[in-house]
Amino acid sequence: MASIMQTGGPTQGWLYDPLTLEPLTNNTAMVKVLQLMADLAPFLRTVAVSSGINMAQQLTMSILPGSTEVLDRSTMQLVPCRQDLCNSRRTTQQPAV
Repeated sequence: MASIMQTGGPTQGWLYDPLTLEPLTNNTAMVKVLQLMADLAPFLRTVAVSSGINMAQQLTMSILPGSTEVLDRSTMQLVPCRQDLCNSRRTTQQPAV
């Protein structure tokens, strides 16, 4: 969700705009996120509450890849990722010479 909804990074929020407290749920980006979640649901594995999690094991994290589509907050529409909207593109694309 974050790679689609937070084009300016984690300080933007993904359910509410932290500056205006406007909900970010009624737009084409959230529709895309919910569709992706529905498509992935069959592949999710649930963990039984009784099994617990062994915190003695080492936990690791991976950075998620950026989205190819993002929420343009000026129009509240899902648009193709472009340099001025996508943090991942800003850091990976070299400036034109």
